[in-house]
Amino acid sequence: MADGARFDPSNAAIAANRTLPLGTRILVTNLGNGRSLVMRVCDRGPYARHHGKLERTRVLDVSRRAAELLGFKERGTARVRVLALPAVHRMPAS
Repeated sequence: MADGARFDPSNAAIAANRTLPLGTRILVTNLGNGRSLVMRVCDRGPYARHHGKLERTRVLDVSRRAAELLGFKERGTARVRVLALPAVHRMPAS
């Protein structure tokens, strides 16, 4: 993936986005069923094409596991709300 991590499609709930910084934690809510999931942006995309043109309406690509947890794996797409979460700062060990 773009962030250097290895991709595990069966267990990882991760996302790709064109503009958010890699590593950003996001809260994604499926507007069709109300299910929400926190995941991490770890790649660039989506780059879906429709009739040869880049489709700008898609804002995220998510892993199979994330689509399953959000309840749209079988359908393939869903209307979602995406909220970038604040970075969590850890205190240095003393």
